[in-house]
Amino acid sequence: GRHPGLAEGWRLLADLAPLYARPDLALRAEQTEPWSPFEDPRRATLALAEAELAGGEPAAALALLETMPEDDVDALLVRAAAHAADGRPEQARVLLEALIARDPHHASAHFNLGLLHRDYLPDPARAEEQLQLYLETADLAAEKEFFRRVQAEFWLAELRKGREDAPAGSP
Repeated sequence: GRHPGLAEGWRLLADLAPLYARPDLALRAEQTEPWSPFEDPRRATLALAEAELAGGEPAAALALLETMPEDDVDALLVRAAAHAADGRPEQARVLLEALIARDPHHASAHFNLGLLHRDYLPDPARAEEQLQLYLETADLAAEKEFFRRVQAEFWLAELRKGREDAPAGSP
């Protein structure tokens, strides 16, 4: 890791490892990458926190994020995900709802809140509402939104089918 020329390789490994269900490699890449002293340390902190979270260590992710300002939106999103993964979905909900109150068009916050209501705070109606808001607020043409859009559309179809299949008289 003493060769700055390898930085791009470590970055690529960090980006690709989670796609292949190898958060261990993503974490190792982030820990090994020779960060430039001239680079914003914010990116390194966020990348390490995301790698810890992906590796199943939400407490380690939260510890890393303690140095980040409260108003850093990217840190807030990772913080919310870490709270949910660490068994505190209510704290995650409060963070995401506060972000949406400040920025009603924040697509990632709507997506994450939809996921939270789908998987952690079972409320299919709220999950459906938030995923629909994600689809209405996201820049769906952006390449990085492709997987999220497909996921949101799939979950919405599931939630709507569940609602239609529910027996009459159930909420």
